[in-house]
Amino acid sequence: MRQQRSTTSTMAIPSHVMTMWSAFSLEQGGIPEERFYEAFGFGDSPALADELGQLVLSGIKRATAGSVWSYESSGKGVPKPGDLSVVTDSNDIPLCIIETVQVDIVPFSAVTEEFAATEGEGGWLSGLLASSACRVLQQRMRKHRSLV
Repeated sequence: MRQQRSTTSTMAIPSHVMTMWSAFSLEQGGIPEERFYEAFGFGDSPALADELGQLVLSGIKRATAGSVWSYESSGKGVPKPGDLSVVTDSNDIPLCIIETVQVDIVPFSAVTEEFAATEGEGGWLSGLLASSACRVLQQRMRKHRSLV
């Protein structure tokens, strides 16, 4: 079920994050542009992008989830370990660069408390139905059942 991106196609690094990407690459001694996966803000609203971006910066949010369908339909495919993404706020201002270190594809019903804790939104499984992440996922999961 896992869809791999072609190793020959590279997402173009958007101009609004290029300064951060270039500085990070220089600091790391050079990063191949093929490792760039995407620039994005978390969530489905400006307020959520800002809130979740701050949780990433503080180290509380260390994981995320999305439907397999959403990754496949985006044309980017499922991220893979080593991919780098630029997290932005609601104004598309880059906040940080994150690295994908692990990708697990599991049924929605198999999400563990351990994973939920790394998602950093507090009481994720126990308060799942009230969460903004769940509302977004529920809309997408009506037709598709696996999470990345």
